[in-house]
Amino acid sequence: MATLLELDVPMKSFELGQATGSLPGSHIELEQVVPLDDGAIPYFWAEAADFDAFEASVTEYDTVEGLELVAAVDGRHLYRIYWKTRGGFVRALSESKATVLEGSGSDPWRFRLLFPARSHVTAFRDRCSEAGVTFEVVRLSRVNERTGQREFDLTEEQHEALRLAIEYGYYAIPREISTASLASKIGISQQAMSERLRRGTAKVLTAAVDTGSHSSN
Repeated sequence: MATLLELDVPMKSFELGQATGSLPGSHIELEQVVPLDDGAIPYFWAEAADFDAFEASVTEYDTVEGLELVAAVDGRHLYRIYWKTRGGFVRALSESKATVLEGSGSDPWRFRLLFPARSHVTAFRDRCSEAGVTFEVVRLSRVNERTGQREFDLTEEQHEALRLAIEYGYYAIPREISTASLASKIGISQQAMSERLRRGTAKVLTAAVDTGSHSSN
């Protein structure tokens, strides 16, 4: 059963947080849905008082190979970061097949993660423990046939598409199934499957971002 995990991660436990957190007044938000790109979170939005100083600070970090400005919109910059090595937190995300729905902050960082099953959450916790990565659970909830559709306002078709995508590794790194193959399992076109995944993902993200109720574990 798919599981949503919301957690706070201290800056010292997250490689991107360390690389971008040296300048006061900066705020980082990961691009949604975040592609792990072979285990390394590559894209993020930044707000900073001095972008030249921000870029110089990030590129001086010892595990950063390079930083590329992709776009500048309304005072925010979208960057692609290239890593020499990847940290334990990102490696744990990749190895436990987590999908990053949201990630932002400075210290701590707040993440909302989607796992294919509760066992993957356990694997993620164990890998973080092995790597010395600490975090605080804010909310943990299961997404099943009834609560998933009700909480996220998914149609039956969107829920089925997302369930299949998670079950067959569409969000895994590397991807284990194509959109066309997913579509063939329920006899619809690739375009229809892509549309269901896009709209379903958008609803999950909107609900995750807009929710105002959190329970501590």
